Amino acid sequence: MGQGGTPNAISIIKGSEHRAVTRYEWEILTMECKSMERLSVLVVDDCESIREILEMLLSRKGHRCEAAANGAEAMLKVTQRHFDVVITDVVMPGMDGITLTRELARQFSHLPVMVMTAQLDDGSAESAMMAGARDVIRKPFEISEFMTRLHKIVDVQNFHGTTN
Repeated sequence: MGQGGTPNAISIIKGSEHRAVTRYEWEILTMECKSMERLSVLVVDDCESIREILEMLLSRKGHRCEAAANGAEAMLKVTQRHFDVVITDVVMPGMDGITLTRELARQFSHLPVMVMTAQLDDGSAESAMMAGARDVIRKPFEISEFMTRLHKIVDVQNFHGTTN
């Protein structure tokens, strides 16, 4: 036992196997479980078909999803309700994805943002990260890579103990 009666290790049972796991292993296991939680996701893209595909994908994975066609609409939605994560395109009319990311980082620093872009060589990835994006993914992308990266930025946020 550790100080204050807390255990130094936690036991897990896997089949007929029984072993102790360290606190670090427990945190990793807990983070992996959070990936299964239902997320509230805002998808921002001026292309209706991209919004619909991502909404369908995320809904089938058990997440709640809303969409916005541009940055201004996204900002309005974020001020009206809670989201666990925002996924945005870069190139959109009016408020683009970089400006949206910067505004979200300024007003809602706890809210993770994933930026999607078709062009990584034009400096948009670097601009997005400097604006506050937690990740940048190139379109087109594999669904498994997208979901892994999405859960990673949300899990890292949860791991650091910051909530909306």
